[in-house]
Amino acid sequence: MNANPIPASDFVANVKYGFKHFLTFRGRSTRPQFWWYFLALCIIDTVFKTVGNLCVGTIDIDVEELNTTTDILQTLWSELPLGFIIITIVQLVIGIIFSFSLLAATVRRLHDAGHSASLAYINMILYIIMYAGFFAMLLNMDKFLPVIASYPQQGQESSAIAFFAGCCAVLALIGSVALILSIIVLVFLLKPSEPRDNKYGPCIN
Repeated sequence: MNANPIPASDFVANVKYGFKHFLTFRGRSTRPQFWWYFLALCIIDTVFKTVGNLCVGTIDIDVEELNTTTDILQTLWSELPLGFIIITIVQLVIGIIFSFSLLAATVRRLHDAGHSASLAYINMILYIIMYAGFFAMLLNMDKFLPVIASYPQQGQESSAIAFFAGCCAVLALIGSVALILSIIVLVFLLKPSEPRDNKYGPCIN
């Protein structure tokens, strides 16, 4: 990676540096290189989402007539305009690519501050597990809701309620750990560069 310093105030040059090393997980990145690139990704993501929302009109579906989560998802999929589906898929793909690119920039920034990137990897894995768990629960909500609704009349705890409560507790714990790790990583990202070469690469200040 290029060890030549880039002026901290040069937005364009720092963003170009970020895109040049779009998925580079080795080397170092200074605070300006990371935060200007982070701002650029946020702006691009906001533009894509805004354009997508403007290109798609309102969707008129009577959710009250649908009985289960599966019915709702199937009806939404059948009633959604093709343009909305395409835009959503594009946004999803861009979001995934940007997430990995931001992870790469985070790894380089941690290296620049003299820290291992292990926390960043663990943190991302925890968030993936948490969101996947919530999505899985959402897809199976039609199985839990009838049992939960009838719980006062049952007079005893059912296995379904126990399983649902256990899943919520586990996901809440994972989310709490991920939040704490996010704060720690953020503190490391705000630290200045090590003023010397380290095992991750040469000093670029």
